[in-house]
Amino acid sequence: MDATVTCEVLIERMAKYDYEWTNGFLKRKLQRWRWEDRVVDTIAYTGNRVKFQNGFGAWQHMTYWCFYDPESEIARVHVVSS
Repeated sequence: MDATVTCEVLIERMAKYDYEWTNGFLKRKLQRWRWEDRVVDTIAYTGNRVKFQNGFGAWQHMTYWCFYDPESEIARVHVVSS
């Protein structure tokens, strides 16, 4: 749950204009996960349930990765267009 909240905020901040989550009520925003580094307990979460608005008002689906360290509760995010 901590990763979801932390990653969600960072993903939203990546939007230059506006964002819209497309996951609906019952689906998770962080759809998949894997160990990024077991030595330092970093988990890589990924998903594609967000749209970012560009300067012309058009919406574009985005894919995102969130690398989360549960011990320090620090995350870093990478977002690209789908």
